[in-house]
Amino acid sequence: MRLFRRDNHRRLLRGEEPAYCEGVAKRARKCDAPEMDIITCPRCGARDHLQKDGHNRSGTQRYRCRSCRCAFTPTPKEQGHGAATHEQAVRLYLEGMSLRAIGRRLGVVYQSVANWVAERAADLPAIVSDATPSETVEVDELFTFVERKKGRPSS
Repeated sequence: MRLFRRDNHRRLLRGEEPAYCEGVAKRARKCDAPEMDIITCPRCGARDHLQKDGHNRSGTQRYRCRSCRCAFTPTPKEQGHGAATHEQAVRLYLEGMSLRAIGRRLGVVYQSVANWVAERAADLPAIVSDATPSETVEVDELFTFVERKKGRPSS
């Protein structure tokens, strides 16, 4: 069974139709080989000179073209966190949650959350374009003054 799947994989790499399996009931059906696109070399366009060349760090299959010796990943995985995670982190920050709490909740490093918030803040305009006057303004003021530290008297 393993050799049959490998043979089907080679046929798919060459752009040929996969072989048919003969089941227990001996009826003709397509084998359970994975559905995949025809893989071609991005440099020379060859389809029949490709061989598997390990996996990259994210676990995606790498290939090497035997004619031009180009190593490539046909469909690399997207790195990093998705845009939805960025949006959710910024939304939680605007609701008043701390950066570390957001990082714990979303399973990301808090510095990433800080970078996303800073990136979003940089997109905001420097001056607000809405110039309508308001009737009520609330301001909280905190004033503290320390004349000098309480401790040993200085000479």
